[in-house]
Amino acid sequence: MRARARLVLLGVVPIAAACATLAGAGAGDVDLPSNLVGPFRELKNAKECRGSVCTGVNELPADALDGLISVPPGTLVRAGATLRLGTGDDLHLALFAAHDVGPSPATIVRMESPDARSYAASDLSVALAADQAWEGGAIGDPWVVRAEAGVWLYYSVHPVAGQSAQTPGIARARASDAAGTSFTKDGLVTIDGPLGSWETDPPRAPSVGRDDAGRWHLFYGSGAAIGEAVGDDGLHFTRVGQAPVLSAAPPAPADLPAGVQPPFDDLAVDDPCVERVITPAGRVLWRVLYTGLDQRTGSGIGYAARYGDSGPLTRNDASVYSTKLHARAPALARFGEFALLFPTQDTTTQASWDPKKQAIGVAVTPVRVYLPMPD
Repeated sequence: MRARARLVLLGVVPIAAACATLAGAGAGDVDLPSNLVGPFRELKNAKECRGSVCTGVNELPADALDGLISVPPGTLVRAGATLRLGTGDDLHLALFAAHDVGPSPATIVRMESPDARSYAASDLSVALAADQAWEGGAIGDPWVVRAEAGVWLYYSVHPVAGQSAQTPGIARARASDAAGTSFTKDGLVTIDGPLGSWETDPPRAPSVGRDDAGRWHLFYGSGAAIGEAVGDDGLHFTRVGQAPVLSAAPPAPADLPAGVQPPFDDLAVDDPCVERVITPAGRVLWRVLYTGLDQRTGSGIGYAARYGDSGPLTRNDASVYSTKLHARAPALARFGEFALLFPTQDTTTQASWDPKKQAIGVAVTPVRVYLPMPD
């Protein structure tokens, strides 16, 4: 394993944000605090210039494309979850991702890096393999959370035609070590309670957090929306009502004024990435980054939140990260004064989506922070 590296924060040249500024400190239930959840700026290789002024900061390894982490050649991974292995601004990070083997993701890999951006072959190991009949050879959408002095790993079992023994849904595995290096499967989680009309296919893309009462909150995708369920043991959950906690935005009228963009998430929302925090005023705040799909074949990363441990989410109107590369499936790593976003995205700007041309992106917030590679 390579030596750990500590991030250095630089003085910066002002950079225009790629999307609208979000609420800051929050006011009542109107402006939801958004510190370190966007907007995000993709990391680059010493190309960040405005006019004649350039930072000259090399934020990525030499072999990495702008906005992408560096992985061994031929490695096809899709983002899912992060696990901090350091404190403060130490960038030591484990990234869990679906790894393609054959036509479907058959493994979830653990990738460890001292700088959060470069992963060598020696840094990759298999965390889980789809070796059970009920998994049907297709797993993905990992999410990790610290629990019981170890790590719990939630993941999707993706439906596969012709797999009669398969049971699609969400499953859990547990590791007893704090670094999450070896997992034992618990099997599928149960989600009880009546289904709402929106839940048209098996639950997927799990994201889990815990409240002060010890209850686990499971956010998950189904159909075109995101739902929520709660449970005491992290394995058995009950749906929270029959309505989704977040739905797609209403379509914009056909006669939008010039320069006004339609919603970035007016087709579907998916892939929740949840975080429960306490605001400076002492209020509970659940924050969710998510994939927003639009009716024009685009996608971006959205932000929604709520005060308290129950109730629907309130969305931010603008995406917090959007490129021409169909960013989706956000994973967030929060550090002392900044946060890194790891979305799955295309490696080509061609309009057609190709599942074999996917990679893990990397972006930072605040956008005026630069992250040099360690010496």
